[in-house]
Amino acid sequence: MLYVLVGRKGMGKTIFCTRKAVNSERDVWANLRLYLDGNRFKPLGVSDLMNLPNSVMCVIDEAYTWFESRISGSVLNRYISYVIYQLRKKGYTDLFLTAQRFSTLDYRIRVEADVIIKCERQNNGVRPEDILPNGKDENGNRVPYYHFWDFKYTFFDVVLNEGVSLGNRIKTTKAIFPYDKMKEYFKYYNTNEVIDPAYKESMEYDLLKDNPSKLFEKAKGIADDISSILNEITHDTISLALMKKGYSPKYHKVVFNILKGKIEV
Repeated sequence: MLYVLVGRKGMGKTIFCTRKAVNSERDVWANLRLYLDGNRFKPLGVSDLMNLPNSVMCVIDEAYTWFESRISGSVLNRYISYVIYQLRKKGYTDLFLTAQRFSTLDYRIRVEADVIIKCERQNNGVRPEDILPNGKDENGNRVPYYHFWDFKYTFFDVVLNEGVSLGNRIKTTKAIFPYDKMKEYFKYYNTNEVIDPAYKESMEYDLLKDNPSKLFEKAKGIADDISSILNEITHDTISLALMKKGYSPKYHKVVFNILKGKIEV
């Protein structure tokens, strides 16, 4: 099953997935760090998608950083869309994708979704004076805002409707998760973790091309990093070293010339 959770920052997308992961007995592959018991958390990269085992849970937080609508024709988008399509055929494998806006996701992902979950916050009717006299503590501080709302989730059945507009989905059910119940799941992940885009190094290289001095500085750092694992300096060994260290192959030429001493550093 492919679940897509949509909502603004702080609306409960990631904590919903975390709650599912904590209460699941399966291994959980995710592109954010989850602190699960029993060594069930497995870090997820793009290359891991093709080889995921059966019967696992997969979480791709801020999914637009991996496949967004503006680059729908890219090799990465087509590859991930294909992999997700294949993963859905695997037994009991559930994929959870989160995004702040539904339209930012690749069209193919929007069409393939089985369930879309709209994430919101809802006032729970509690007043500040219900928690503290006059709604303030002894230091005059107001009661924290999160005491006054709960997480609200609206589930849309997509299987019965092939439209890609959220407004055209068939609403199936709603669920209210009280904040006081959900807050225990914050300890299982870092709410401030920044999700890196797929192929971050490659994107960084493309940005640095317009700033040669910065590009050279970055390449020099890479050369210093990989030099310790090189027995000899050849194009093949540098390609392998870049791959092993997770650097983009786009740095190959500059790094090679630095290590060969063809450029003064």
